[in-house]
Amino acid sequence: SMQSILNKEVKYNHSSPTGVFAYEPRFNEYRSEHNTYHGDFVDSSLNHWHFGRDLSGDPALNSTFITCSPTQRVFAQSTVNNLLGMFKNKVAARRLVKKSVKPIGLV
Repeated sequence: SMQSILNKEVKYNHSSPTGVFAYEPRFNEYRSEHNTYHGDFVDSSLNHWHFGRDLSGDPALNSTFITCSPTQRVFAQSTVNNLLGMFKNKVAARRLVKKSVKPIGLV
């Protein structure tokens, strides 16, 4: 079965926070992990520290939302490719849900 994604899960200060934005398979949040940013990184001068989307208005699930528009705001010099980083993530999780879901009616 499907579960709803509320507007407040996409944008915390949405004008209708309890409205439904989209649907996803049940327990999908346990199958994958999404990048998040919080606090002063959301709506302040610190948003140049991440590649998160800058949602100026209430988002809607349409072609504008789905289209990728990479940001250049994190680069001091936007004409040179200069992203250096060292990342190490060691995550172990045991989640007792199926890895894939067969939608009802399509089996």
